[in-house]
Amino acid sequence: MREALTRSPHQVDPLSWFSGPLLPLVFAAMGLAYAVPLVIETWSNSPMPLQQLAGVACITAACLIVYLLTRPHRREIGRAAFSGVLLLGWLGMLLSALDYGRGTVALETWWASLGVSAVLLSLTPYSSALRMAVAGLATVVFSGILTWAVFVPVPDFWPPLTRIVLVSGVIAVIAVACVVFDYQVASRVSRWRTGARGEAAPQHLDDVARLDLMRDELVRVGAMVGPLLERVASSGSITAQDRSAAAEMARSLREDLVARSNQSWLDLIAEGRAMSVVDPDRLAELMTAEQRAAIRGLLFAVLESPVLRSESLEVELREHDDGSTGVALSMHLDLPEGRRITMLAPYYLTLKSTVDNLTWLGGDKQLRLKFQLPARTGRRRRG
Repeated sequence: MREALTRSPHQVDPLSWFSGPLLPLVFAAMGLAYAVPLVIETWSNSPMPLQQLAGVACITAACLIVYLLTRPHRREIGRAAFSGVLLLGWLGMLLSALDYGRGTVALETWWASLGVSAVLLSLTPYSSALRMAVAGLATVVFSGILTWAVFVPVPDFWPPLTRIVLVSGVIAVIAVACVVFDYQVASRVSRWRTGARGEAAPQHLDDVARLDLMRDELVRVGAMVGPLLERVASSGSITAQDRSAAAEMARSLREDLVARSNQSWLDLIAEGRAMSVVDPDRLAELMTAEQRAAIRGLLFAVLESPVLRSESLEVELREHDDGSTGVALSMHLDLPEGRRITMLAPYYLTLKSTVDNLTWLGGDKQLRLKFQLPARTGRRRRG
C-alpha cells in the first residue's frame, strides 16, 4: 500500500517507460496544437496577444523540461524540479488569464485549463500517486482562485460557480485520472513482483543465486578430486602417494573455503576477470536479491563486451553515516556515447528500480555509475 502511494510508475517498472521520455513531447505538441489556433483566432480581440504567446511558451517549456529531466541516464525528478515545472505551468495560466480575463474571450473556450493539464499529464509517469494528488489539488485550487479573481468580476452569462467549474473541473478530472493511473500501475507491478501466490520474489532470487554458487563449487571440487578417485578406482588400492595427494587436496580446499568465506559475491564474480572490487566491509553481501540480480546483469553485460578496456571495471562500496551504502561503478568503454547508452540502457533501467539516486556520468570513453542502497539493506550504524 505504501509503495503504491509513494513510488512512481517509472520507479517500479522503468523498462516499460524506456520510451517514456517521449510522452512529455507528445503532451507539449498537443498543448501547442490546441492553444495556438485559439490564440490566433482571438488575436484581434486580445489586448495583449504577445502575453498569450508567453503563456503558451511557459506551458510548452514546462513539458520540455520534464522531457529533459526524464532522460534515461538522469535520476528521478526531485521535489524542487517537480515544483518548478508545476509553477511554470501555473505562470502560463496566469499570463493568459490576465489578458483574457477582461471579457474578450468566452471562458468555455479558454485553452489554459487544458494547457496546465498537459503539464500534469507529462509529470504523471514520473510522479507517485501521493505527489500527484498534492499537485493536482493545488492546481485545482490555484485555477479556482484565479478564475474567481480575474473572470468572475466581469459580467457574463454564466454564474460565478459555473465559471469556476468550467475551468477547474477539467483540471480536477484529469488530476484524478493521473492519481488513479499512478496508484494502479505502482500497486499492480508491486503485487506482480511479490509473486502470484504472495511469496516474495527476492527469496526466489536468493535461492537461484545459492544454487548457481553451489553448482559452480561442485564443478570446481569435482575437477580437483575426480582424477584422484578415478586413479584409485582403476588401481583397486590406495598408495602412500594417493594419501599424500588426498591430504594436500583437503588442506587446499580448507584454505580455499576460509578464503572464500571472507569474500562477497562481487569478489567471486571478479575472480579471473577484468574487474576489481573495493569492498572492505563486505557490504555487497547485504544487498537484496533484486539488487544483486540487476547489478550482476549490468556487470556481465560489460565484462562480456569486447569494447571494455582491460582491467578498467571497478566497483567500490562505502558505508555512509546514515546507514545507507554508496556504490560507484567505473569503466572504460571504447564506444561512442550513443552506442554506449544503447548497450547499457536496459540494465541501467532495471537497476534504477532497485536502488536510490542512480546517476550516469559520462566523459570521453569513461563511464561512471553512482547510486545508494537504502539503510535497510546496509549495515547498522557503528557504535
